[in-house]
Amino acid sequence: LRNRLYDDDAIEILNSPDFRYDITVSNGNTCALSNGSFVECHTASDNANIESKTYHLIIVEECQDVSDYKLQKSISPMGAATNAVKVYLGTSNNRKGVFLAQIKENKKRGIEEGVKLHYEYDYKVAAKYNPRYAKYVLKEMKRLGYDSDEFKMAYRLIWVLERGMFITEEELVGGAESGLF
Repeated sequence: LRNRLYDDDAIEILNSPDFRYDITVSNGNTCALSNGSFVECHTASDNANIESKTYHLIIVEECQDVSDYKLQKSISPMGAATNAVKVYLGTSNNRKGVFLAQIKENKKRGIEEGVKLHYEYDYKVAAKYNPRYAKYVLKEMKRLGYDSDEFKMAYRLIWVLERGMFITEEELVGGAESGLF
């Protein structure tokens, strides 16, 4: 973020007549502007004590690896006073949790409300726009195998939830609907 704030385009925007803001803080975890706006970066590890501020926008990167407890108990409440927008970024995983539940909810609400609330781009889309990424992913595909769990989750965005389960959720729902269970 700091690098982007000092980019020539960002400086031009910040100094334009519409803004005229100065960068007042720029350190390892915080960037602040003279109008009072700020961005803070925190770790979301289970042992980190991050509760303190109120935010208007909360972005959780690598959300698939953040515990449900940390998301619901520590992170989400920091947006309560402002009805903050929460953005969860990540890839597929092998466990259910808040991240997957939110994806399903956003897809369902999007259909009901006729508005796109979930954005998902697999390796094929990213490869179109970044040749270095495409080259790297091809090497990973060969190394890991196209159908390996790791490649499915990291690049194809397939949730691998059935490992170690007697019956998958889809089989259970289908069996219940057909009267088998």
